[in-house]
Amino acid sequence: MKKLIIAACCTGVLLLAGSCASSKNAAGAASLEGEWNIVEIENTAVVPPKETTFPYLGFRAADGSLYGTAGCNRLIGRFNAGTKPGRIDLEIVGTTKMLCADMTLERKVTSVLPGVKKFKVLSADHIALYGSSKTPLVVLQRRAGQ
Repeated sequence: MKKLIIAACCTGVLLLAGSCASSKNAAGAASLEGEWNIVEIENTAVVPPKETTFPYLGFRAADGSLYGTAGCNRLIGRFNAGTKPGRIDLEIVGTTKMLCADMTLERKVTSVLPGVKKFKVLSADHIALYGSSKTPLVVLQRRAGQ
């Protein structure tokens, strides 16, 4: 009987710990929810060229979808922020293939995103995306109306 009570208590503790861990992961993904302008890439402020849209990323936590624009071309993909708190895996599935007058910003955005491995909420309106170093690869700012 004593062993049964101990086993039941251990099971309860494990279930409680598991639910706490999953809620932390859900909160991580939820903090990314919405659309975010890419305002900085590798410590350089983003200034889109004329006739180029401001690059942004959109995250839908409910289904793990990622969307946005790299400045010229739209992009779609998936993300997973549930592996560990602060970890994120981005997968860019596809982009449109339009040619714009200045593709410099476009190339910079699409080259840096595959290196993203971590994120940190800096404030209610800013998130930093990191690779393997302590310097952000990308800084995001919540888009107006989000």
